Amino acid sequence: MEYGAIFAPFHDIKYMIILSPKPMKTYPNTLLFLLTIILSVSFSSVSFSQPAGSMPGIDEPAIYDKLYLHTDRDYYFLGDTIWFKAYYLDGQSHRFLPGYYNLHAELIDKNGIKIQKQLLFVEDGRAPGWLSIPDTLEPGQYLLRAYSDVQDCLGEDHFFHKTLEVSKIRSTLDHEKNVLADAGPPEIDLAFLPEGGFLLEGKLNKAGIKTIDKNGKSIPVIGEILNQEGAVVGTFNTAYKGMGETSFQPLPEEKYQIRLPAYPGFHQKIKHIRKKGIKVEFSEASEEELMFRVVSNANSLLGRNYLFAIMHRGSVIFQKEFIMKDPEFPIRISPLALPAGI
Repeated sequence: MEYGAIFAPFHDIKYMIILSPKPMKTYPNTLLFLLTIILSVSFSSVSFSQPAGSMPGIDEPAIYDKLYLHTDRDYYFLGDTIWFKAYYLDGQSHRFLPGYYNLHAELIDKNGIKIQKQLLFVEDGRAPGWLSIPDTLEPGQYLLRAYSDVQDCLGEDHFFHKTLEVSKIRSTLDHEKNVLADAGPPEIDLAFLPEGGFLLEGKLNKAGIKTIDKNGKSIPVIGEILNQEGAVVGTFNTAYKGMGETSFQPLPEEKYQIRLPAYPGFHQKIKHIRKKGIKVEFSEASEEELMFRVVSNANSLLGRNYLFAIMHRGSVIFQKEFIMKDPEFPIRISPLALPAGI
């Protein structure tokens, strides 16, 4: 039996849904679909007219801190100063952490050597700061890293990271001409992201596409999905910030690959096609409702009770129990039931 995880970055509402099975204590033969939606919300508190209560098996949400540095820009010249403001937040409420904290800010080169570092004083979640860029550095990409003493104990995964571009002093026009003149054929990194985490054989599947170069910059491409006979069964275009989406239906025992006509040497196999499984997909959004669908390609998974639940920062904000009678089951949610966010 297969269950899926869905990441949908191509809609007005950005969210992550994790789907995992869990037996329910009070419902025999029932599987629990635990779907966690992580949203970016404003600092103001949000109240709900119909709270959904606590999810069985979940005690208290984890407590963690979040750090963000807002820089004055992303591109600098040798000898410039990086001006920034730090925001230290409670990870659950997104409110500024009261009190006083130490903040370590560092500028690091590609070899991991610290070029500059500052120890800043955070008061009630805010701290202005700056780092100077020596004019003796080599042009290229540098890492701005920041962390509190608490995050230092937790490890690198909790640090703030941002990549900055540092160039020689010249006009913006000359810089762009030089980049274009020196650029050869870019190395493409293509991420194929099926909604639900995998493709279901015999079902029409949606998938997101993300294309970047070796430096992490987005690249617009036009791509094709080919079957094992070389016929085109799907197309996509990543014109907007290297992102696009496509839909296609994998057939039994067929193998597929991605081709980019503008890059003859690029071919990538499509993996994670399941003969039997069940997953959740985000269908569409409007002002009145958000549409999801639960889809399966296995009769053995039909006729069971399931629980669809949405969690936000450890609290259940929506849940719906249903019986999967058909291969597809639609679920509609009012946007008013979810916290404000992007």
